[in-house]
Amino acid sequence: MKAQLQDRLPRRIAGFTLIEMIGVLAIIAILASLLVPRVFNAISSARVNNAVQTYNSTKAAAAEYYGKFGQFGSDGAGTAILPAECTPVLPFEDWDTRALLPAQMIDKPFAVKIGNGNIGSTATPAGSRIRVLNVSANTLVAGGTAVTAADTGLYSIDGLPATGPTNQVVGTYLIEAIIEAVTSADAKELNDRLDGPALGEGATAKQDFKGRVKYDMTTTDPGRLYIYLTHR
Repeated sequence: MKAQLQDRLPRRIAGFTLIEMIGVLAIIAILASLLVPRVFNAISSARVNNAVQTYNSTKAAAAEYYGKFGQFGSDGAGTAILPAECTPVLPFEDWDTRALLPAQMIDKPFAVKIGNGNIGSTATPAGSRIRVLNVSANTLVAGGTAVTAADTGLYSIDGLPATGPTNQVVGTYLIEAIIEAVTSADAKELNDRLDGPALGEGATAKQDFKGRVKYDMTTTDPGRLYIYLTHR
Protein backbone atom coordinates (compact mmCIF):
# COMPACT_ATOMS: atom_id res chain seq x y z
CA MET A 1 0.00 0.00 0.00
CA LYS A 2 2.79 2.42 0.91
CA ALA A 3 4.67 1.53 -2.24
CA GLN A 4 1.55 2.21 -4.33
CA LEU A 5 1.11 5.65 -2.72
CA GLN A 6 4.74 6.51 -3.44
CA ASP A 7 4.29 5.55 -7.07
CA ARG A 8 1.34 7.96 -7.32
CA LEU A 9 3.22 10.93 -5.82
CA PRO A 10 4.76 13.36 -8.39
CA ARG A 11 8.46 12.87 -8.74
CA ARG A 12 10.82 15.85 -8.41
CA ILE A 13 12.18 16.87 -11.84
CA ALA A 14 15.96 17.30 -11.77
CA GLY A 15 17.27 20.66 -13.10
CA PHE A 16 19.79 23.44 -12.68
CA THR A 17 19.51 25.94 -9.92
CA LEU A 18 19.95 29.63 -10.68
CA ILE A 19 23.43 29.57 -9.15
CA GLU A 20 24.42 26.62 -11.33
CA MET A 21 23.13 28.32 -14.47
CA ILE A 22 25.05 31.51 -13.67
CA GLY A 23 28.17 29.43 -13.16
CA VAL A 24 27.75 27.68 -16.52
CA LEU A 25 27.16 30.98 -18.32
CA ALA A 26 30.23 32.47 -16.68
CA ILE A 27 32.37 29.55 -17.89
CA ILE A 28 30.98 29.92 -21.42
CA ALA A 29 31.73 33.66 -21.39
CA ILE A 30 35.30 33.03 -20.25
CA LEU A 31 35.87 30.41 -22.95
CA ALA A 32 34.36 32.71 -25.60
CA SER A 33 36.62 35.58 -24.56
CA LEU A 34 39.61 33.27 -24.99
CA LEU A 35 38.58 31.58 -28.24
CA VAL A 36 36.93 34.35 -30.27
CA PRO A 37 40.10 36.50 -30.63
CA ARG A 38 42.00 33.39 -31.69
CA VAL A 39 39.39 32.64 -34.34
CA PHE A 40 39.57 36.17 -35.74
CA ASN A 41 43.37 36.07 -35.67
CA ALA A 42 43.31 32.80 -37.58
CA ILE A 43 40.95 34.28 -40.18
CA SER A 44 43.15 37.37 -40.54
CA SER A 45 46.27 35.25 -40.82
CA ALA A 46 44.64 33.13 -43.52
CA ARG A 47 43.75 36.25 -45.54
CA VAL A 48 47.29 37.62 -45.31
CA ASN A 49 48.71 34.20 -46.14
CA ASN A 50 46.54 34.16 -49.27
CA ALA A 51 48.01 37.54 -50.27
CA VAL A 52 51.56 36.25 -49.73
CA GLN A 53 50.96 33.13 -51.81
CA THR A 54 49.28 35.11 -54.60
CA TYR A 55 52.15 37.60 -54.62
CA ASN A 56 54.80 34.86 -54.79
CA SER A 57 53.04 33.02 -57.61
CA THR A 58 52.58 36.25 -59.59
CA LYS A 59 56.23 37.20 -59.08
CA ALA A 60 57.30 33.76 -60.31
CA ALA A 61 54.99 34.15 -63.33
CA ALA A 62 56.54 37.54 -64.11
CA ALA A 63 60.04 36.03 -64.05
CA GLU A 64 58.90 33.16 -66.29
CA TYR A 65 57.24 35.62 -68.67
CA TYR A 66 60.39 37.70 -69.00
CA GLY A 67 62.47 34.57 -69.51
CA LYS A 68 60.21 33.44 -72.35
CA PHE A 69 59.64 36.73 -74.19
CA GLY A 70 62.68 38.77 -73.13
CA GLN A 71 60.44 41.71 -72.33
CA PHE A 72 57.45 42.64 -70.20
CA GLY A 73 55.65 44.45 -72.99
CA SER A 74 54.08 41.62 -74.94
CA ASP A 75 50.57 40.25 -75.32
CA GLY A 76 51.78 36.68 -74.85
CA ALA A 77 51.93 36.03 -78.58
CA GLY A 78 55.10 38.04 -79.12
CA THR A 79 53.31 41.21 -80.19
CA ALA A 80 54.70 44.23 -78.36
CA ILE A 81 52.05 46.25 -76.51
CA LEU A 82 54.55 48.38 -74.57
CA PRO A 83 56.08 50.90 -74.22
CA ALA A 84 53.57 52.92 -76.26
CA GLU A 85 50.83 52.27 -73.69
CA CYS A 86 53.15 52.31 -70.70
CA THR A 87 53.90 55.94 -69.86
CA PRO A 88 53.87 57.95 -66.61
CA VAL A 89 50.58 59.46 -67.76
CA LEU A 90 48.90 56.13 -68.50
CA PRO A 91 50.38 53.23 -66.49
CA PHE A 92 49.67 49.78 -67.89
CA GLU A 93 47.14 48.77 -65.24
CA ASP A 94 46.00 45.35 -66.45
CA TRP A 95 49.26 43.52 -67.04
CA ASP A 96 48.04 40.36 -65.30
CA THR A 97 44.94 40.03 -67.50
CA ARG A 98 46.42 41.46 -70.71
CA ALA A 99 49.82 39.77 -70.64
CA LEU A 100 50.23 37.01 -68.04
CA LEU A 101 46.82 35.44 -68.56
CA PRO A 102 46.97 35.21 -72.39
CA ALA A 103 50.51 33.80 -72.10
CA GLN A 104 49.13 31.12 -69.72
CA MET A 105 51.59 32.11 -66.99
CA ILE A 106 48.68 32.43 -64.55
CA ASP A 107 45.26 30.78 -64.54
CA LYS A 108 43.30 33.67 -63.07
CA PRO A 109 43.68 37.45 -62.59
CA PHE A 110 45.51 38.81 -59.56
CA ALA A 111 43.13 39.01 -56.58
CA VAL A 112 43.73 38.71 -52.84
CA LYS A 113 41.60 38.38 -49.73
CA ILE A 114 42.86 41.46 -47.90
CA GLY A 115 41.48 44.93 -48.57
CA ASN A 116 39.19 45.21 -51.55
CA GLY A 117 40.10 41.89 -53.07
CA ASN A 118 37.98 42.42 -56.18
CA ILE A 119 39.78 42.29 -59.48
CA GLY A 120 40.67 45.83 -60.55
CA SER A 121 41.27 47.23 -64.00
CA THR A 122 41.72 50.52 -65.81
CA ALA A 123 37.95 50.87 -65.96
CA THR A 124 37.44 49.76 -62.35
CA PRO A 125 40.68 50.62 -60.53
CA ALA A 126 39.32 50.06 -57.01
CA GLY A 127 40.47 46.48 -56.62
CA SER A 128 43.62 44.38 -56.73
CA ARG A 129 45.71 44.70 -59.87
CA ILE A 130 49.18 44.38 -61.40
CA ARG A 131 50.55 47.33 -63.31
CA VAL A 132 53.67 48.26 -65.23
CA LEU A 133 55.34 51.67 -65.03
CA ASN A 134 57.75 53.01 -67.63
CA VAL A 135 60.35 54.09 -65.11
CA SER A 136 62.88 55.13 -67.74
CA ALA A 137 60.55 57.98 -68.73
CA ASN A 138 59.36 58.75 -65.21
CA THR A 139 61.08 61.80 -63.74
CA LEU A 140 60.47 60.49 -60.20
CA VAL A 141 62.89 57.58 -60.47
CA ALA A 142 66.28 59.27 -60.31
CA GLY A 143 68.68 57.23 -58.20
CA GLY A 144 68.90 58.39 -54.60
CA THR A 145 65.46 59.99 -54.57
CA ALA A 146 63.75 59.72 -51.20
CA VAL A 147 60.87 57.27 -51.13
CA THR A 148 57.35 58.02 -49.90
CA ALA A 149 54.08 56.21 -50.43
CA ALA A 150 52.99 58.89 -52.89
CA ASP A 151 55.89 58.02 -55.23
CA THR A 152 54.35 55.11 -57.07
CA GLY A 153 57.48 54.39 -59.10
CA LEU A 154 59.93 54.41 -56.20
CA TYR A 155 61.03 51.61 -53.87
CA SER A 156 63.76 51.32 -51.29
CA ILE A 157 64.07 47.61 -51.88
CA ASP A 158 66.75 46.77 -49.31
CA GLY A 159 65.70 49.56 -46.92
CA LEU A 160 69.27 49.99 -45.75
CA PRO A 161 70.74 53.26 -47.08
CA ALA A 162 72.77 55.30 -44.63
CA THR A 163 70.78 58.52 -44.91
CA GLY A 164 67.22 57.26 -45.29
CA PRO A 165 65.23 55.34 -47.89
CA THR A 166 66.31 55.99 -51.48
CA ASN A 167 64.92 54.71 -54.75
CA GLN A 168 66.51 51.56 -56.16
CA VAL A 169 64.18 51.06 -59.13
CA VAL A 170 66.05 52.04 -62.28
CA GLY A 171 65.96 50.79 -65.84
CA THR A 172 62.95 50.57 -68.11
CA TYR A 173 60.00 48.87 -66.44
CA LEU A 174 58.70 48.43 -62.91
CA ILE A 175 56.03 45.85 -62.12
CA GLU A 176 54.05 46.35 -58.92
CA ALA A 177 50.90 45.05 -57.28
CA ILE A 178 48.31 47.49 -55.95
CA ILE A 179 45.69 46.55 -53.36
CA GLU A 180 43.03 49.04 -52.31
CA ALA A 181 41.29 49.47 -48.92
CA VAL A 182 43.85 47.52 -46.87
CA THR A 183 43.86 48.08 -43.11
CA SER A 184 47.12 49.16 -41.52
CA ALA A 185 47.06 46.01 -39.38
CA ASP A 186 46.88 43.75 -42.46
CA ALA A 187 49.52 45.87 -44.19
CA LYS A 188 51.87 45.49 -41.24
CA GLU A 189 51.38 41.72 -41.13
CA LEU A 190 51.90 41.42 -44.88
CA ASN A 191 55.09 43.47 -44.59
CA ASP A 192 56.35 41.21 -41.80
CA ARG A 193 55.68 38.16 -43.98
CA LEU A 194 57.36 39.52 -47.13
CA ASP A 195 60.04 41.88 -45.82
CA GLY A 196 60.42 40.93 -42.17
CA PRO A 197 59.82 43.20 -39.14
CA ALA A 198 63.23 44.86 -39.58
CA LEU A 199 61.99 46.51 -42.79
CA GLY A 200 58.80 47.79 -41.15
CA GLU A 201 58.01 51.01 -39.36
CA GLY A 202 56.35 49.51 -36.29
CA ALA A 203 52.81 48.49 -35.41
CA THR A 204 51.58 52.00 -34.57
CA ALA A 205 53.24 54.01 -37.35
CA LYS A 206 50.63 53.05 -39.99
CA GLN A 207 53.21 53.59 -42.70
CA ASP A 208 56.16 51.81 -44.26
CA PHE A 209 58.48 53.03 -47.02
CA LYS A 210 61.16 50.34 -46.76
CA GLY A 211 61.36 47.03 -48.57
CA ARG A 212 58.92 45.62 -51.10
CA VAL A 213 55.74 46.56 -49.21
CA LYS A 214 54.93 50.28 -49.16
CA TYR A 215 51.97 52.16 -47.70
CA ASP A 216 50.97 55.29 -45.80
CA MET A 217 47.72 55.07 -43.82
CA THR A 218 48.40 57.78 -41.27
CA THR A 219 45.46 59.85 -42.55
CA THR A 220 43.31 57.21 -44.26
CA ASP A 221 42.99 53.75 -42.77
CA PRO A 222 42.24 51.51 -44.66
CA GLY A 223 44.19 52.73 -47.65
CA ARG A 224 46.25 51.78 -50.71
CA LEU A 225 49.13 49.32 -50.52
CA TYR A 226 51.91 48.88 -53.09
CA ILE A 227 54.06 45.77 -53.46
CA TYR A 228 57.19 45.65 -55.61
CA LEU A 229 57.45 42.60 -57.89
CA THR A 230 60.38 43.23 -60.20
CA HIS A 231 62.01 45.72 -62.53
CA ARG A 232 64.21 45.58 -65.61
